[in-house]
Amino acid sequence: MAQKTSEKASNLSEPVSFSRDYVVPVGNPGVASYKLAFSRFEPRFNVLNYATSNRNAEDIASGNADPAAAFSAAATAAATIGGTVYVPTGRYGTGTGWVFALPSGVTLEGDGDSSLLVNCYLTATGAAGAEIPVTAPAAQGATTISLNTSGIIAGSWLRVASIVNSQSDDAGADKLGHLPLEYSSFAEFVQVETVGGASATIFTPLFFAYSNTPGSQSNPAYSNPVSVARVMTFHEGGRIRRMKMLGKNPSFSNNIQARFCRGLLIEDVNIDTQDQTAQSVIFDYCLDCSMVRGGVTGKKTSVPSGSTADPICMFSSQRCVLRGVRIQNGRQGVFISYRNNDNTYRGGPSLVCGADGCTAVDCDLDAFTSVWGCYGSFFNDCTNWGCTFGFRMRDRACQVVGCRSFSADFANGAGVLLDQAAVVDALVTGNTVVGHLQNVQTDMTIAGYASLQAALGASGALISGNVLRDAGDHGVYCNIAYTQATLVGPRIVDNEIDNAADDAIQINSYWNGTIIDRNRINKVLAGKVGIRYLTNIKRLWIGTNWMYGMDAAATAVTGGGISSFLTDLTTFPLGEAEASLYIGQQFTDAAAGQNYGGVIRDATAYMTPAVAGWQPFVNNIGNANPTLTRSMFAAWIDATVGHLRLRTLDGTAAIDRQYAAVIRGSGDPNGAVTASVGELYVRTDNGALYRKTSGTNTNTGWVTP
Repeated sequence: MAQKTSEKASNLSEPVSFSRDYVVPVGNPGVASYKLAFSRFEPRFNVLNYATSNRNAEDIASGNADPAAAFSAAATAAATIGGTVYVPTGRYGTGTGWVFALPSGVTLEGDGDSSLLVNCYLTATGAAGAEIPVTAPAAQGATTISLNTSGIIAGSWLRVASIVNSQSDDAGADKLGHLPLEYSSFAEFVQVETVGGASATIFTPLFFAYSNTPGSQSNPAYSNPVSVARVMTFHEGGRIRRMKMLGKNPSFSNNIQARFCRGLLIEDVNIDTQDQTAQSVIFDYCLDCSMVRGGVTGKKTSVPSGSTADPICMFSSQRCVLRGVRIQNGRQGVFISYRNNDNTYRGGPSLVCGADGCTAVDCDLDAFTSVWGCYGSFFNDCTNWGCTFGFRMRDRACQVVGCRSFSADFANGAGVLLDQAAVVDALVTGNTVVGHLQNVQTDMTIAGYASLQAALGASGALISGNVLRDAGDHGVYCNIAYTQATLVGPRIVDNEIDNAADDAIQINSYWNGTIIDRNRINKVLAGKVGIRYLTNIKRLWIGTNWMYGMDAAATAVTGGGISSFLTDLTTFPLGEAEASLYIGQQFTDAAAGQNYGGVIRDATAYMTPAVAGWQPFVNNIGNANPTLTRSMFAAWIDATVGHLRLRTLDGTAAIDRQYAAVIRGSGDPNGAVTASVGELYVRTDNGALYRKTSGTNTNTGWVTP
């Protein structure tokens, strides 16, 4: 047995030189020397000291022997004092693949990219305790949970999961998605402040409400038909630092799997799947975990169509973040989602997870994406290049801020896509988007979210302060695929839109309450439009916008006329016909046409059946500031009586007024001017006034008073 040197290593809290080695009786006796190096406050356990022999250590470091046993032994030793498993320069792993489980509180650290883990499946795993039924409903914002507190102490972490399906109509105004059969409940992590009797108080108010009444779409497979809590035994304080991982273990689909972790840090780790299908890094039911710097290279060729080649994934996690990470290839670079059909842990949304300062290049589908069923996903100061969709956001309260998306594929995708739930209250601001088919797109093709938005009183997405250039189609495109009267449209303000191949901004039908204001539009091509709106929109505000570089055959603003705007009025129930249109001054550098056609109505206007013969105003109904904002008017020349009739739809009344025509001309009207009884004629040569007293549609019967 080797002996200690005269230096003492018994007090690990003392500042000991990093370079000083200690020969200690640890590891395997067959190894000639046993070195335990200490950092300033932290012991490091060299994996090679846990080989069975010097030859075995050499084989492990050169990739000729399975390293799993040596790594495990070093980790066991490190776990007793929260130390570091040190991986010196070398190539660790054989072609068969191996597994390493990182203990809680332990750091796995290498020498940078020269420390290679080949075909390794690396796990960090905590545990969730048995279900504890919640004994009384807990309201959103509550700080007390009623439950059996046996085994719960102050400082405990709980995971609370509802009986209510978060993607079903049972969720009411809190509904997160539209896939109820995927059975993902409301859920969140909370920390206990105090315990007393049959309840526990928590530090942070509950984000969701927790009912004890199953809904019609609750998962029938749950063992407890109420909301439940579990006491968490997190994997805590683990770190994976300064190394490179190559390939993957063929028995697993991941490189790093974190499950039930809190505060796990993955730092300066580079992963290259070597063109294998892998979800390289997964945060699964994790809290406050992060990946900092480093990067992932995913599958490069024949990327599968399913979500099985996504470099970094977050499932049902909370407050997890990536910072400064580089992603290349794969299908979806960063994928924020939820666990579905998990009958044990009930899934639940990923809450406020995202990325800051990250880069994604050449992803087959999305660079950065979130899905419905989550909440508050964010991407800030991120950049992507060559991806079909730069940022595809599908969850409520998501944000894309200060990011950059570049593409040369003008025929596909979008730089920022707000899809389904994301249209409710997303934030898209301060971004630069270049060369996508649609640079920014809002997409609503599934029923159900609009009524949710109305219940919330939400004002729609904010698309503001973006620079949108060289779109293959539109700079901003709002698409909808079904009739929805209650949808609230986006606010499109303060953007710069340059060189779109089609209309700079297009708002399709039913995007009610849309605001388009203070945008600068550069270069509108011949036959295209600066701002186009379609039919069946209630409450559309087009404020002052600036348009430069307009072709002489381009149009500043155009939209559906009244006759087409009121198609399918049944979508606007009686009593809800509060539609109004405002068009402010559009400043242009060319005499481009400005077609202000459209319905101008407000809350005093009600829908009435059309009357045969009445012809509504269709186009050019006003100047740059139309004044017909109180009612809808229709005009008709009644050829049978020679009268101009004006019909006003005001309130519930349809007012029909006849206005006698005053005809002007030179000379006597008898025998010359045809009119109906009651018409007036003024001679312009002498000022004489005539009145028609007899004869319908004749030129006789004119008399002077």
